[in-house]
Amino acid sequence: MKYKIRPHMRSTIFLSLFLISILSFAFTKSDVYRELARSQRLINEVYKSLITRYADRLDTEKFTKIVINNILDDLDPYTVYMEEDEKEGLDLLTKGKYGGVGINLGVREKKLTVISPMDNSPAKRKGVISGDIIVKIDGLLTKEMSLDDAAKHIRGPKGTDVTLSIKRFGDDKLIDFILTRDNITVKDVAYTGMLEGDIGYIRLTRFSKNSGPEMRSAIKNLESEDASRIIIDLRDNPGGLLQSAIEILDMILPKGSALLSTKGRLPESNKQYVSRKDPMLDEDIKLAILINEGSASASEIIAGAVQDLDRGVIVGTRSFGK
Repeated sequence: MKYKIRPHMRSTIFLSLFLISILSFAFTKSDVYRELARSQRLINEVYKSLITRYADRLDTEKFTKIVINNILDDLDPYTVYMEEDEKEGLDLLTKGKYGGVGINLGVREKKLTVISPMDNSPAKRKGVISGDIIVKIDGLLTKEMSLDDAAKHIRGPKGTDVTLSIKRFGDDKLIDFILTRDNITVKDVAYTGMLEGDIGYIRLTRFSKNSGPEMRSAIKNLESEDASRIIIDLRDNPGGLLQSAIEILDMILPKGSALLSTKGRLPESNKQYVSRKDPMLDEDIKLAILINEGSASASEIIAGAVQDLDRGVIVGTRSFGK
């Protein structure tokens, strides 16, 4: 026997199913919030008891940071808690600049050394020169500092001062330079130029807000010099902004190419990225990407897309895997 569903019954069934799905979603969401509230109450009770009843007096601020970091330790290594004074690296990527004095640092013979002062920087204007050895930063000896630690001490908000005590070749005494920090623009393309014959070379050190414009300029320069083969060096490039990687892929891959997808718990995290522009790099120009174990994140996105779409060759060692 066949049953015929009348139009008004179809509407009723559809409405019922719709209401059931809405209610299921609402109950699921409310369950999450109830579970969250219970967890928060438990954490608050334990925290309050420890702060008020523990035998030794606890430093509340220090203890809070320890608790937060211990919570995050069981997650992936890229989920971290950052305080205001630790956001310089993030600001460097998102804003393309940082508060500093404009010095390229290095270590020579185990001494913190000025490789070069940047043009029109506070360091350059005050007379800091290549080869200067930085012995102290605001009175702190640099002997035991890592390169990263030294850079963190030198950087700071625009308009603030930092004192560098420098040993210069030929001078017996330390020279104190009081430098007022300024906004220093990040340079992502460390070098671009022609190698032998028709081979062009671009060294990209990070993916910040400035990467796209700098890569565009570098590619134009190499094309104007009739480069028919281009090497993009991403060795020891730790990555950076996803959007900068997408912008660069738009320059070298055919329009309409599927670049990558992202997935997450929230709907807005699920995205498909497709190249939207005609590439500025002629398809006849051969491309090679250099990577190593220090190439991570956005560097791997570039290398992976170029390899998957057979736009060029990947040369080097296994990448970081981030």
